[in-house]
Amino acid sequence: MSTKATHTRRLRRLADILERFRPTNGKRFDMNTWGRHDGSHHPEQEKNFCGTAACALGHAALDPKFRQAGLGVRWEEEPEYDYDVRPSRATGKVASYGATIHFRDHTAEDAGAAFFGLALKEAYDLFMRTSRSKSRVVALLRKYATDRAELRDEA
Repeated sequence: MSTKATHTRRLRRLADILERFRPTNGKRFDMNTWGRHDGSHHPEQEKNFCGTAACALGHAALDPKFRQAGLGVRWEEEPEYDYDVRPSRATGKVASYGATIHFRDHTAEDAGAAFFGLALKEAYDLFMRTSRSKSRVVALLRKYATDRAELRDEA
């Protein structure tokens, strides 16, 4: 079972990860997707996740230490479509992979809430606001590291 101190360390670690992150080899920060990997090879086959865009929670799920603690990502094929011939039929090729974040029996922002010790409202605020910049997300992570419902609810 995770403790308040563990949750605080995790929030600070994710803030540090995102603060240091710079787009390289097609890796991008994008709050519009849990994770999207462009290309026909499965993302897990390439551990540097070249060509992958991910939101704050997606980047957390790619971190080796967070993965060891149980935060994970499941990749599903997104087929390539031949729109010139029949828009409703896939060509049989994989165009990209989409991610779903999970922790224990939780997915998406619920997984973020459980993993980081956030109330669901806080997790939604942090992980679902798609217009947020990376610097704003980092600031919120640092705020929640010191002021979140888990810490205020001592009773």
